[in-house]
Amino acid sequence: MGHGVGSVKQAIFSAVALFFGFFAMQNGAKAQERDFQTWSMVATRADFSNKLSLWMDNHVRQGPDSTLMILRPALGYRPTPWATAWAGYGWFPRYFEDGSQASRHEHRTWQQLSLHLSEPTFVLASRSRFEQRLFHTSSQVGLRARELIRGMARLSNTFWAVVTDEVLWQLNTTDWGLQSGFDQNRLFLGIAYLPNPHLRIEVGYLNVIVPRKAITTTSHVLSLNAFLRF
Repeated sequence: MGHGVGSVKQAIFSAVALFFGFFAMQNGAKAQERDFQTWSMVATRADFSNKLSLWMDNHVRQGPDSTLMILRPALGYRPTPWATAWAGYGWFPRYFEDGSQASRHEHRTWQQLSLHLSEPTFVLASRSRFEQRLFHTSSQVGLRARELIRGMARLSNTFWAVVTDEVLWQLNTTDWGLQSGFDQNRLFLGIAYLPNPHLRIEVGYLNVIVPRKAITTTSHVLSLNAFLRF
């Protein structure tokens, strides 16, 4: 089993190296912009049976000139112990610190399939999400696909190493600024603390790359997440 965990860790580190090499080559000729942000989240899951669950995640994301809030409830159905289908709604208000711009509000409906493989020393999971995005000043709906892969390796009885990578792909262009094509990539490296089956706390570094035609923005994010399960 130790050899298996070592192979998983080696594969994770290789994927991280390839990730940074790929984006260095793709964006070398573009203008670059970098910033520092802090993202925090509290997510709560309540299981009402072996089939049905309720979910709510709440976020505060503070950037250099604005704060994004997220409220995202969902209902989940588990056809098998290792798969859950979700459907939910999200409200995304953004507030600008200096008052130079009016607040913005985005609403989303979304559907998701989560797959989960758990062993005593490692966990592999994936999340496939489809979003329908609506801006408060427009009637055009933006469509986006998201794919997240997650790996966890046990370090001790209560601590785990965590790596996730998520690719976001915009499927259409809208009159409120969305452009079809590759939207962004989010790579997280961190540590998870699991004191009991009902609580997981994760802290780490999140690298967010948002490529656009004229400029590529890289956000270096301090990420703190808490997951509650009942």
